[in-house]
Amino acid sequence: MFPLLLEREGHIVETVSSKDKVKSTLSTFLPDLVILDIWLQREDGRELCKEIKTTHSSNIPVILMSQAVNSSMTIKNGTLMPG
Repeated sequence: MFPLLLEREGHIVETVSSKDKVKSTLSTFLPDLVILDIWLQREDGRELCKEIKTTHSSNIPVILMSQAVNSSMTIKNGTLMPG
């Protein structure tokens, strides 16, 4: 749903579903923005964010999001934690 909203606003959206696909895409295309899920299957989105910043470009803004948030979760020192 989120990619569709961005496309409707005229943005070009590239959706990938794994760390390997992220790395492959970033090797050929540097986006203006990366929106990354914190809770990836079998992977930590925060670690992938660090890798993007050190390997591909520290200038690419990264927004970390998650649909797995519930009312008992809080952000502490920039990290999403169970409440």
